[in-house]
Amino acid sequence: MKLNGRLVVELLPDGRNALVLEDCEIVDDNGRAWPISKGLVSDGGSLPPASWSPLGLSPFTGACRAGFFAHDQAYQTPGVNKDQADLMLRDYCAETIEHWKAEAIYAGVRRCGASSYAEDQFDAAAALLKTP
Repeated sequence: MKLNGRLVVELLPDGRNALVLEDCEIVDDNGRAWPISKGLVSDGGSLPPASWSPLGLSPFTGACRAGFFAHDQAYQTPGVNKDQADLMLRDYCAETIEHWKAEAIYAGVRRCGASSYAEDQFDAAAALLKTP
């Protein structure tokens, strides 16, 4: 997997979200592009914050940071398959951090990401319906 471009973000005053300032993308080993678009507001993915410290990482710092932002955007994109998005995050992280941490991240989003995915898909579909 490869990150094309630079992930540039601004941490927002709410202390929980970040705004993407430049377009970039992750391209997986099958050639699929996972965009990270300028203007995306991300809470760092669907990994529960309580798991960040035990894993020794945060979605806002570290080697697999771009994976969390691509994962968040995938969840917010109508029709993107949750399982594929979760696997992309695992695979991206597995190339940048210890394998067991990547598997723990994957287990976390598999178990805890369903409600975020459903809410994000609903919001994305509603936004499409409002678009003239």
